[in-house]
Amino acid sequence: MESLPQGRFLTPQRLVHETMAVWFGSIQAVAGAITIALQDLCLHPEYLEPLRQDIVNHHLDFEHIAQGLPLLDSFIKESARLTPTEALSTRRYAVESHTSSDGTHLNRGDWACTTLIAINKIPEYYPNPEQFSGFRFAPPEVLESLSKMDQEGLAKQDTPSKLVDTDHKWLMFGTGKQACPGRFYAAAAAKVIMSQMISKYDMRMVDKTAKRWWSLRSTIVLREDLMVAFTCRAKN
Repeated sequence: MESLPQGRFLTPQRLVHETMAVWFGSIQAVAGAITIALQDLCLHPEYLEPLRQDIVNHHLDFEHIAQGLPLLDSFIKESARLTPTEALSTRRYAVESHTSSDGTHLNRGDWACTTLIAINKIPEYYPNPEQFSGFRFAPPEVLESLSKMDQEGLAKQDTPSKLVDTDHKWLMFGTGKQACPGRFYAAAAAKVIMSQMISKYDMRMVDKTAKRWWSLRSTIVLREDLMVAFTCRAKN
């Protein structure tokens, strides 16, 4: 709404339609991110028990105010950092020619975008960028509650952050006024589904060596033949 040209406004009907478009547009990305996170959990089962405890401790707050579950938030973000569902972000169309301070030149009509996979692996931004560290974005006070075994070998950020945050280091949802308005819904939906799966099931990847995805232009497409087996947990 803030990015509309001056003098334009959204009627209630158009606002509903725009909201529905965001929801429909997010289905592939949200489903893909959740699937990738579940696969990562199979590959790193040591995170299961800390995540289950996080759900026990914080799920009530999440249900009331859609905030909380800091370890799960960090795990999903780390999964998305290493395997984003889209390789490019912040697409911009040059309405006039422009030369950046580093000499990069855009002609009018050119498109510019950011390369997520490359940015997400810059050591200056992410210590040990090739390492999967599920709790690297979690607040220090939350990490202190983990056992020494759960903290062993963790790569941590200097400053904690959330999945929905946007800045020059985390461009999964874009940046500025054009950042994805559906990111809060997407994060909440991912936490709802992930918390239920983690709480109620044990899981394993049938073939841990199988290829997980293929690329279609800039889109990461998950392979349909990669199977994850779920087993109901015994009720206490």
